[in-house]
Amino acid sequence: MSRRESRKKLGGELVYSGLVFDVVHVYDESLQESFEFALADDSVRAYPVDLQGNLWLASERRAGLGSKRVIRAASGSVGDQEDVISAALREAHEELGVEGGSAVVFHESTTNLKLLNTITHVLIQNWSPGQQQLERTEEIDSFVIPLKEVPDLVWSGGVLEDPVSFALLKLHQMLIVHEPHS
Repeated sequence: MSRRESRKKLGGELVYSGLVFDVVHVYDESLQESFEFALADDSVRAYPVDLQGNLWLASERRAGLGSKRVIRAASGSVGDQEDVISAALREAHEELGVEGGSAVVFHESTTNLKLLNTITHVLIQNWSPGQQQLERTEEIDSFVIPLKEVPDLVWSGGVLEDPVSFALLKLHQMLIVHEPHS
């Protein structure tokens, strides 16, 4: 859901509108109290896994975080008239060069109960490598890690976003721990 749609559904007064989020004040008649909410567009995180069992993540420097590279899932907002699977495939293609593949939602998360948005986590398999389609200001490298090493990456603090850390552990559980053994 877009910020505009969330604001319409929630009502209230828009007190701030920014590039990443909006802030609205909502008055609850029944409680006779005002509440403040941040609204952000719904977004996706894409988790491509190659045929060798490697997970492909993005590695980049982010403004405000210094010179250290940040490891994260390919991510972005869900566009108008776009479903979450299409958005995840688009982001994986743009940021990592992932071409095609089969995609399935494996988790949904909320970052904060006062920040109204949904993050949909999508597993992508059976894809082919291609060329990144980065925006002019982006410098993203692929960070490739065997799925079996994902817990070490998470527990060492290698991923800064908590919803992504949880989704990575869940993905590891789905694909490695519960993998049928021959």
